[in-house]
Amino acid sequence: KITSRPPESAALALNNGCDINCGNVYNNLILAYDEGLISEETIRRSAVKAIEIRMKLGNIGGSIWDGVSDSVLCSKTNSDLNMKISEESLVLLKNDGLLPLDRDKVKKIAVIGPNANNETALLGNYHGVPDKSITVLEGIREAIPDADVYYTEGTHLYKDDDGGDQNSYLSEAKHMALASDVTVLVTGLDETVEGEDCGDRDSLLLPNCQRKLISAVLSVGKPVVIVNMTGCATDFDDADDKANAIVQAWYPGALGGRAVARLLFGDFCPSGRLPVTFYRNTDPLPGFSDYSMKDRTYRYIKYKPLYEFGHGLSYTAFEYSDPVISAEEGIAEVTVKNTGSRQASTSVLLFAKADSPLSPPNPSLCGFERTVPIAPGQSVKVSVRLSKYTFTVVDDDGRRVKIPPEKVRFTVRL
Repeated sequence: KITSRPPESAALALNNGCDINCGNVYNNLILAYDEGLISEETIRRSAVKAIEIRMKLGNIGGSIWDGVSDSVLCSKTNSDLNMKISEESLVLLKNDGLLPLDRDKVKKIAVIGPNANNETALLGNYHGVPDKSITVLEGIREAIPDADVYYTEGTHLYKDDDGGDQNSYLSEAKHMALASDVTVLVTGLDETVEGEDCGDRDSLLLPNCQRKLISAVLSVGKPVVIVNMTGCATDFDDADDKANAIVQAWYPGALGGRAVARLLFGDFCPSGRLPVTFYRNTDPLPGFSDYSMKDRTYRYIKYKPLYEFGHGLSYTAFEYSDPVISAEEGIAEVTVKNTGSRQASTSVLLFAKADSPLSPPNPSLCGFERTVPIAPGQSVKVSVRLSKYTFTVVDDDGRRVKIPPEKVRFTVRL
């Protein structure tokens, strides 16, 4: 409610450096120009920048990618890279010791949920068509070919039905869970309900039909792993306490189902971290029209979230020592030791908080670095490059103010 008319909004945005408008407000730029709200020079500057980016991307005038063949796109090198990215993106949120699963002990496994065999949920928004896709169900069948794998959707992705069909699905899911050594419950959303054209969510909870399915499977009392496929933070409600393990898989790519299965059976150690805060619910969050930062994001939250920014478990353990901060060089060095029993990588997260009334309530991430795989008992020295904003704060007028290095306190998280 800063402006009263679309031409004023268009001029305000472009004058402040917003070169691209994904809606239709910039259709009013000629009116804004005629009214003297914006100059031709400003319009021309933004137009040149926008066209230049499209040329660099090859959207205009061709690009170096035009001649790339399908054999290159679908090569083993790119397929292996796809797998590596999928594996490193998975975040182990909770594990009471159930994971990794032992192939020799899992003879019967139930794979249940609307995303268990959903190829759409692998890809998220804005994607091409992969040469092949591997769902979680297919990945698990591939990982344990000699086991009995039971499968049911259990419920629709989001439609709630209190009729006989849903009760029948829930009964089938409970029967499968009871007959199995462990259940992998694959929940979440996909691009049909989570995307630009799908509207805003009014809750962080999973759809009600999925919550019913989770409750039904958990009520059996057998081991349960939840694999959640969403592009956003999720409130798992009671399932967070009752499930044995939770994996946040996001939309893990065409080979994501294989990556999930490899994590579940311990073929690699999970090392992904949350890039957002998982809130317990939306009640403490400010209203949509409140633009203050109070209780928003990890920097301003004043209560314990469900899972904090940067959270992510491993199948091994690490400890750090000897942190050295060089403000002049903008580098921090930390020694990381693998104190567990499995080789694995981890990420060093460096947080900073300035001793200033202008600082956010909580420390802010100022640098991170992924380690090489570290063998049990071994140590490596990790260099973390500091953000250029580490020794600054923002005043009430939006200007960055320098802070002496001795006024900044650092914390390390593994």
